[in-house]
Parts: sequence; structure tokens; C-alpha cells
Amino acid sequence: MITLLKLRQTEPHLPRPFTAPAFPYFPIIALIISTTAFIALFIYNITLGIIYLSLLAAVYLIFNLVDRS
Repeated sequence: MITLLKLRQTEPHLPRPFTAPAFPYFPIIALIISTTAFIALFIYNITLGIIYLSLLAAVYLIFNLVDRS
């Protein structure tokens, strides 16, 4: 959602096959909800949060290695 908001601000004239409904309100609401859910994950289940962050880091590293090849 942050990327969507930033791209719409920096490149407003790019052709887009899909437009976000009620822009910028829905993307901001979705960002708030997802951030709240992410924080709640760590508050209520730290083990699952660490597993999630580990998988996220692994996928990030894999995509960076593939992108450089």
C-alpha cells in the first residue's frame, strides 16, 4: 500500500490497467488494518511472528539472488 501511494504521487500519468477504488482512502485503510494485524500477531503469538519474519527474509534473499543472476 505504501508503494501504491508513493507511485501514484511520483508517477501520476503512467497508464494503469487497474485503479484502486476510492483512492487514497481504501489503500490507507488497508495499510492501517494490515499493520494492526501484524502487530497483533507479535503480541499474541511471538513464535508464529518469528516464523513469518524468517520466511519473509528467506524469500527476500532468494529473490535478490535470482534478480542479480
